[in-house]
Amino acid sequence: MLGFLHKRGQKKCTQAPLSIILELPRNKERIGAACTMNFTMDLPGLKGVKVTKMEEREDFIALHVEMPRTPHRCPSCGERTERIHDYRIQKVQHLKLFERWVYLFYRKRRYACRCGKRFAEKACFVERYQRQTVEWNQAFRLRLIQGKNFTDTANQFQTSVTTAMRRFDQLAAPPREEGGSPSSSDCD
Repeated sequence: MLGFLHKRGQKKCTQAPLSIILELPRNKERIGAACTMNFTMDLPGLKGVKVTKMEEREDFIALHVEMPRTPHRCPSCGERTERIHDYRIQKVQHLKLFERWVYLFYRKRRYACRCGKRFAEKACFVERYQRQTVEWNQAFRLRLIQGKNFTDTANQFQTSVTTAMRRFDQLAAPPREEGGSPSSSDCD
């Protein structure tokens, strides 16, 4: 518990990580006071992302995130649209926070254009079809180069040895010149 009654009539609140509002309800048997606090913290790799909810689960932290609503350009006809078709929840693995793994539950918007095309919004922290954030991938690739073997590195990042070997092979491969990932100008 992040906040508790210290002595009768006194209250003690500790700082909570991320954007959390902590409220202690009044108890009829004890004299208490409600404690509300806001705490803002920028997380690496999540610039411009809105954290809507945070849950501490047994072995990881779950962050429910979404991007601010902005007009997007249709990939088919090029027209800008703000019309939302639907939302999807995408579970994305992120780096550790306070020695606990963080999973992002990204509420991804899908837009609908007048031409009939449906497309997902651009997100800078996760590439298309990926289950790990860009920051996670950077840390993982760095550890693959510096680590002693694929098995230890895969265990440290809670992924399979096959994924470790595939990502290592991608480091040696020449970069593709397709427009699949968002550019840095899209993310600022």
